[in-house]
Amino acid sequence: MEILDAANRFGVVNLKILAETKVAETDVRISTASDLILYADAKDCPLLKERVIDYFVANAELIRKHPSFGKVKESASILDELME
Repeated sequence: MEILDAANRFGVVNLKILAETKVAETDVRISTASDLILYADAKDCPLLKERVIDYFVANAELIRKHPSFGKVKESASILDELME
């Protein structure tokens, strides 16, 4: 995530896409999904956000039971995207 943060901060688009893809492939799981969707939304990471939304759809019941889901419930825009 540090590389993704740095690439985003300094506008290194190719590195951002590469880092975003790596995070989407390796870091999405029940315990991280809520934090990652909020991160992807805040940092404008569409590839990561799409991957996490797909993961949410497939694992909604388990993710909703995780304590970190409370943060997602506070974001009306994210909830709207998950409902689409």
